[in-house]
This record gives sequence, C-alpha cells and structure tokens, in this order.
Amino acid sequence: MSRKANSRTVSTLRNRLQLVSTLTLRDLKVNYDRSVLGFAWTLASPMLQLGVLYVVFHIILKLGGPKYPAYVFIGLLGYGWFQSSAVSSCVAVIRSPELILRPEFPRWVLPIIPVTVGAVQFLLALPLAFLLAFIVGAELHPIMLSLPLIALLQALVMLPIAFVAAALNSHYRDVQQIIQVVTLLFFFLTPIFYSRSDIPADLTWIIAINPMAYIVDAYRAAILGSTLPPVAHLLHALLFVGVGTPLAVWLYSRLSYRFVEDM
Repeated sequence: MSRKANSRTVSTLRNRLQLVSTLTLRDLKVNYDRSVLGFAWTLASPMLQLGVLYVVFHIILKLGGPKYPAYVFIGLLGYGWFQSSAVSSCVAVIRSPELILRPEFPRWVLPIIPVTVGAVQFLLALPLAFLLAFIVGAELHPIMLSLPLIALLQALVMLPIAFVAAALNSHYRDVQQIIQVVTLLFFFLTPIFYSRSDIPADLTWIIAINPMAYIVDAYRAAILGSTLPPVAHLLHALLFVGVGTPLAVWLYSRLSYRFVEDM
C-alpha cells in the first residue's frame, strides 16, 4: 500500500472517530436535556436499584455477606450498560433521519453510538464501584489491570446486538418492545443479586448462554480481587462475538437499503 493510500486511510479513520465522538456527545446531551440532576443520574439510577435489591435480598432474605453492596453494584453497572445500549440501539436509525438521508453518511456508525454512550455512563459510575469495594474491604491488586480488557469485551459483545436491533426496529417497531422484555428477563438470568453457586446444577445451561454472566463475574474479580472466571467461560463470550458480529453486520447491510423508506 502506498504512502498516499495509508494517509487516506488514517484520515478516514480519524474522521470516523471524530464522527462517533460528536454523535456520542449529542446523544448524551439529549438524554439529560432539561434534567435537574443531569449526569448525576448515571450514579443515582444504579444507587437506587442497589438500595432496593439490598433491602429485599440482603436484609429481608438474608442473602450475601459483608461485600454484598459492592457485589450487587458492580453487577448493576455492567448489566446497566448492556441493557441501556440494547434498548437505545433500537432507535439508533429512526431517531436520525437527517443523517440517513445523506448519501455520503456512513450508516454503520449509528448502532455504535448507543454502545459508546453507555460506555461513557459506565466509566462515570465506575469510581463509585471502587469506592464501595474499598469500603467493604477490597484492596489494590494486579487483577484490576484486566478491567479495560473486560470492558472492551463487553463492548464487542454488545455491538452485534446493537446492529441487529437497529436494523430490525427500523422496519418492525415491535422489536424495541421485545428487546425491553428480553433484557429484563436476562437481568434475572444474570448473577447480579445472587451468585453463580446459588444456581441448581440442572439450570446452569441458562447461564451458559448468557455472555453477560461471564462479564459481570469478571468485573467483580477485577474490582473486588476475587478469582477471574475460567478462561473457558470468557471464550463463550468471544465465541458470541466471533459468530454474532459478521452475521449482525451482514443483516444490517442487507436491510440498510430500506432505511430511507422506513423513516
């Protein structure tokens, strides 16, 4: 490849990254427009959920030990990123008709935005997870260095879901309702307020099909200092990425010609 071609590729990549950052900032502003608390909702929402789950499962049902608040909060953060991105990606195409109508606009950028918006919200709330962890007795440890890789793995898991949801919901508006129900179902199938050891042996296959179960466990290991999930578990998530991503991109490309008609 010539130097001129390399320069053109780098320039295109830089422009695409700038486009993603601009649209991410736009969506963040829209999400918190006219909100009194603004970005504070990034912390307030998981804290309110934590309060409810702590009272119900720790105080009333006597589940968990002294690290239970941090344990639950980390699970809520990881799954919250997944849930909000999956639901928001349903409207990634239909909320931007002015962009879809531009022939030169790279339509593949749109499903990425909900994932990056969720990533920003996740990063804003992450210091609170560390604060809770240190309050309940966690210490600094080398496993924390794996946190960026775990977050990257989660982003890769969510991208094929975002592409499929954005493409299908542009034509079939029922998809958003289905995604909301499915993500709520998987909330209870992800060990957020209970541990993997609480699951009966004959039901472990349910967790095996849920890549977020492995990712949530990995977050807890990185922040609380417990043992990382077995490599075989994380390979399930990578398998989902490897199979799901090309299929999702193919479906999105196949349906993108109808986006203008669906506006």
